[in-house]
Amino acid sequence: TAGKAPGAVSYTDGDSRSYYLGGTVTWTPPDDLTGVDGYFVYVAYDEYNSDSALLWDQEYGEEIPIGVNQLNILAGTPRGMVVDNHPLQWLIVTTREGSVASPLSSGRATVIPLYDDSILLPPELSVTDIRYEGYDFENSVMNGTLVWELASDFDGALVTSFPIYLAADTFGMDKVLVTEVSRGTNELDFTGMSRQGMSAILVYTKN
Repeated sequence: TAGKAPGAVSYTDGDSRSYYLGGTVTWTPPDDLTGVDGYFVYVAYDEYNSDSALLWDQEYGEEIPIGVNQLNILAGTPRGMVVDNHPLQWLIVTTREGSVASPLSSGRATVIPLYDDSILLPPELSVTDIRYEGYDFENSVMNGTLVWELASDFDGALVTSFPIYLAADTFGMDKVLVTEVSRGTNELDFTGMSRQGMSAILVYTKN
């Protein structure tokens, strides 16, 4: 519901160690604070708060009071992986009613991709499916959409974007950068783009 969710959530990882979080999560309060007693902040496997873990503030613990629109992550907090090797890679700020988190279906939560600052190389792209939906890839002007579905154990928190290339072959010969797709979006519309004489589309990861 418009106006009921925390707005403008932002986070920059203040711990440069891989798989550890630090720094401050900030947000703006909902326009409508009816029934809101404060906030919870989670790291989760997906946008639906699956396999999630509750973050703790250095001063307030897990329950952030109304009027405090930030959470200072407890130093040394591991990002972790939970059930079935699912990496925690989304950040969710939700309102709370008493000591109970508002359900995501109520429209009182805001979700953003979580980035884990790291010197590690990004993980190789791991997908369950990648496909070009459309027509006329063989023509000079393209008319279709590339869609990829990430594998369940792909750790997106170590990725900032997906660079997309056109290439002469699947090995990357004469590859040309088309664009970089931000994390959280797993498709690219090629409609109207020139194929540039290429015969393959390549998707990479970037950190």
